[in-house]
Amino acid sequence: METLEYNLQTLIDNNFIPKKKIIGKYNNKTVYLFKNTNKPLGGDLLKHIINFCGTIIKNSLRLPVVIDLGELKVEDKLSYILLECIAYQLVINGFDLQIVMNPNFSIDTNGVTSSPLIFLNPYYIYFEKSDKVKRTNQFLKSFELTQSGKYRKWLSKDDEFGVAKLTTDLIYLFRSQYHKHFSHYTLTDYEEVMVKKLATTIGELVDNAHEHGESNCLIDIDFSHDFTDKRENNKTFGGVNVTIINFSNRNFEEKVKHKILYSNIIESSRYLKVREAFNIHKELFNKKYTEDIFWFIASLQDKISGRDLYVRNGGKGSTELISSIQEFTHDDYCYVMSGKNIINLKKKYLESDSDGFVGFNGKNFISCEPDPESYSKSKVYFPGVAYNLNFVLEECNDEKN
Repeated sequence: METLEYNLQTLIDNNFIPKKKIIGKYNNKTVYLFKNTNKPLGGDLLKHIINFCGTIIKNSLRLPVVIDLGELKVEDKLSYILLECIAYQLVINGFDLQIVMNPNFSIDTNGVTSSPLIFLNPYYIYFEKSDKVKRTNQFLKSFELTQSGKYRKWLSKDDEFGVAKLTTDLIYLFRSQYHKHFSHYTLTDYEEVMVKKLATTIGELVDNAHEHGESNCLIDIDFSHDFTDKRENNKTFGGVNVTIINFSNRNFEEKVKHKILYSNIIESSRYLKVREAFNIHKELFNKKYTEDIFWFIASLQDKISGRDLYVRNGGKGSTELISSIQEFTHDDYCYVMSGKNIINLKKKYLESDSDGFVGFNGKNFISCEPDPESYSKSKVYFPGVAYNLNFVLEECNDEKN
């Protein structure tokens, strides 16, 4: 996990602003203390936590660490997965860490209840109060391995058959989703076409992340079941919640940008069209719609690749892959972030134009700038690329005694 440790430190270094007040009292003990001020767990709060953690890591004084978040709303799955990564960095730096929180969750953030963070949380019923070594080891084991109720995998960019095996594993996982429903265990019966498309999509997105970031990926998947919606005549819904994280010193758009602007081997008409689009869009750039956003969107397109020798035909675009899943969903909340840029992967923005590009504007990619609602800025600078994918599906359950 040495590469992960280095890249997590890069996350902290890219966002670090020293905090002055870091020492306080918790249960009458002197500790490094971070106390939340009613912020939800999202980009703004994570930025403050990163500043706090960066400060204590650089401090020579070693004290126990308490991150007191209190009762709080979890904004999305990626937010608590990033908190796990920050906690991991503190733990492997030798800190005795507690994260005190009582999270409110929804269909897309239900996985926080089985997060490795529970082993560091005094609110957890099985919290090892008097044995910090045991709770630390419980956290590390849960962080690195798949646990009951979810799927987690670290996939090496050097594993030639890793993506194929991942896809096969996920097909089996989606076909065998038993969960407790009152006194019975029930099988969630997902459509077979959707199962294969979802597994293939996740595999392709991991492959894309490997290509752009040239580093290893964390894949974390959890399932939510038995959520009812009064607005939908009390129908039962479940969630398939996916995070893909690729920490890297290279942002998602950099390889495609360099290939199209500076390579002499571009011959494919699709790459030439992206270059044509850039020449038009550079006259449209402003403080909000920047050149980075353009290249980020260009890198998401179908058959556009950053691989040096993969000129004529790129891989499946992230937009096409996610759009293929959305036809099966009741609702979804999907976005991808790299650096400080976020692209919102909403259904209404993912329609292809007559050239086969996605313009994120309902018009076209070549000559029209994307809708301002399709992109935004993050409070946290993310080195690499991260996907937050939440798919809400109507559930049909087969009982099993």
